[in-house]
Formats: sequence, structure tokens, C-alpha cells
Amino acid sequence: MNIFYLEWDSYCNEDVFQVLDELGHNVIKISYKEKKLRKEQAMERLQKALLQSNCDFVFSFNYFPEVSECCKDLGLKYVAWVYDSPHIQVYSYTVINPCNYIFLFDYGMYDELKRAGIETVYYLPLAVNEKRQHEGKPALSAKEFLALMREKKRMVEMTEKMNNRSVNEGFSGGEKKKNEIFQMAMLEPTLAILDETDSGLDIDALRVVAEGVNKLKTPQNASIVITHYQRLLDYIIPDFVHVLADGKIVRTGGKELALELEEKGYAFLNN
Repeated sequence: MNIFYLEWDSYCNEDVFQVLDELGHNVIKISYKEKKLRKEQAMERLQKALLQSNCDFVFSFNYFPEVSECCKDLGLKYVAWVYDSPHIQVYSYTVINPCNYIFLFDYGMYDELKRAGIETVYYLPLAVNEKRQHEGKPALSAKEFLALMREKKRMVEMTEKMNNRSVNEGFSGGEKKKNEIFQMAMLEPTLAILDETDSGLDIDALRVVAEGVNKLKTPQNASIVITHYQRLLDYIIPDFVHVLADGKIVRTGGKELALELEEKGYAFLNN
């Protein structure tokens, strides 16, 4: 399959190129920085490149209205993978163009557009279903996915109001941490690395986050919890405590080692 890829300053470019290549697709890349050109110049340049490409469809991260217009005129499909939220361009009149296949991570935005009768947008709970596919499990339907979301949100005491806010929009420090543990609950990783997950949390938020981590613990998974303070370990009881210094593990013990560090500080390790 020939895929016309609009390349701009997205941090995902190299990963996507690699995956598409491994899947056997031919990727036709064009640098697309339309802000440096007038709209008419950008449209003319894009149309010329598309006519020469013999592509099956056009792909971009985020949605570009002028690209949709070009694809409509040339009878090409336009696949846009939108990860910004909010993404103002999606509210362009061009969103109704039948050539569009617009995939959204933000369920609130997707629901809003669907309720308005827009049929060219799709909800993309990507990571969960990709993991299920890798494990040989069937993909979740939208209804099943939302039911799973509700179950996992209760685990970290996330309110329904947070559904209607864009990702991390106006979130407090505690809400951001809850959101991180919620994502962990959805993905159910074999190994999770929690780097200073207690940073910036008050006691109540710390308790909720820690309880979420504890509920996710099974004999089939593991978590590496990185912290500078004992207080997190009052809620997450470690199986092992390792002390790192200069990039090396210098002491290993049980939960008692963390208590000893809290009492004596790190200096006693040199004794």
C-alpha cells in the first residue's frame, strides 16, 4: 500500500515510519510546514505532490482542513490521527468531508462531534486494544471499553466530570497522578515503573494513588517504585527495597531498610 505521509514536527514520526515499513507499506514522505506558505501556495504544492504520488490514502498526525479539501477534490481518503486536545482544526467545516477518517483519543471531543451528527470521526482507544490483540484477545467494542473505563476510574476515585475535560486540562497535581494510575489500570502492564509518583501529592491524593497501585498488584506483574521519601511506603508496602547511589545498587533489604533510611539518612550506608 502506498501511503502519502505528511511529515511535520511530530515526535511520533520515526516510530510510525518504522512500523509502516515493517508492515510492508511504501511510505511517501513530504515535509508539511504550511505556516511558512500562503494557503494557496500550500494547497497548490500539496495537490501537485498528491497527483504525482499514486498513493492509496493520505495520513497525518492531527487534522489539517486544507489537506481534507485537497483529498476531497482528488477523490483520496484522508486519515488523520489526532492526539492534541483540544484540536481546534477539527471544528472546521471541512470535518464533514466524506474523504475524512479522523481518529480521536479525546472521548469528550469525539462524543461532542458525534452528537452534532459528524460521521467522519472515530474514537481510538488504541493502546488497550493493541495489547489485547498482541495477547490474542478480541478487541473491545466502544461499549465494552467505556464499561472498563468506569470500572477502573472507580479504583482511583476519578469523577465523571473528568471525562468531559481534555487530557490534563486544569488538572491538579493529584488529578494528574490519578490519571497516570488510571492509564496503568487500563493497560495492565507486566512491569510498571513509577518514578516519584508521590511528588506533589497531599495525603488524601497519596492514599488514593497508592491504593490504586496496590489493587493492581498480582503475582503476574511487578512495579518498580522510585521515591526519596518513606511516606509513600506507608501505603505501598514493598517486597524489596534497593538503595541506589552513583548508578549502582549499594544496599538491598526489606521494608525495614526504608524505615532505617528515614531515621538515619543515607550517610549510615557509608559506615
